Amino acid sequence: MSDLFEFINGMTARPAEFKKTALHERGKHFFMVNRLCSIAFPVQAAAFNHLKINPGQAVSFWQTLLSAKYSRTPKWMYVSTAKAKAAKKSKTACKR
Repeated sequence: MSDLFEFINGMTARPAEFKKTALHERGKHFFMVNRLCSIAFPVQAAAFNHLKINPGQAVSFWQTLLSAKYSRTPKWMYVSTAKAKAAKKSKTACKR
């Protein structure tokens, strides 16, 4: 689960697979997971930014919280990226 969105899908949709990942692997995605979770939980995410904590354990907290509330990846978790916007523009430019 090295890709970010594959990792996020594993957090909510495949919790058994997520539990097999090592803490250092979870810690690699801490920044983006914390940033995406701050959309719905800004107070908790801000607390993680100010505390000296293990990033892998923080991602485990997010997984526990999200899997308790959602059975699949929430829609607010997906945000549009610059690459996706550029691909849309190039497709519309070709059609004209």
